[in-house]
Formats: sequence, structure tokens, C-alpha cells
Amino acid sequence: MRTALAAWLRRLAAWIDVPAPLDALAERSYFLVRHQESQNPHSAGESKRHQVYARLIKEFPTRSKRELARAIEDAL
Repeated sequence: MRTALAAWLRRLAAWIDVPAPLDALAERSYFLVRHQESQNPHSAGESKRHQVYARLIKEFPTRSKRELARAIEDAL
């Protein structure tokens, strides 16, 4: 009985999507996006995105550009 319950709980846990803890890139992109939104509320969204993207390229030179862009989109 216990092994069947344990097996069922393992299968159930595999279906649950547990959010991963934020890494440094995700935290920084979230902060920079919020900062741009508060500092430049009337500028275009693409302009704010470009500012955050340029900053992330400088701060995370080893990460791929795709990862940086994805982090910005996730922060939005």
C-alpha cells in the first residue's frame, strides 16, 4: 500500500510545474524593466526594451542574446 502511494505521489509530482528560483539574470532584468517603466513612463516600449537589453549585454557578456531577450520578455 505504501509503495503504491509513493509511486502515485511521484507521478503526481512530475505533473506539477514548480517554478524555478530566479537566477541573477532574471532578477536583474526584472529590476531593469521596472526601473525603465518608472523612469520613462511616456517613452515607447521598444525604446525601454532596447535600454534594458543594452544594459544586460554589458552586465552578462557570456550569456546568449537569446537568453537576454527571453529574460526581458519574462520580466514583462
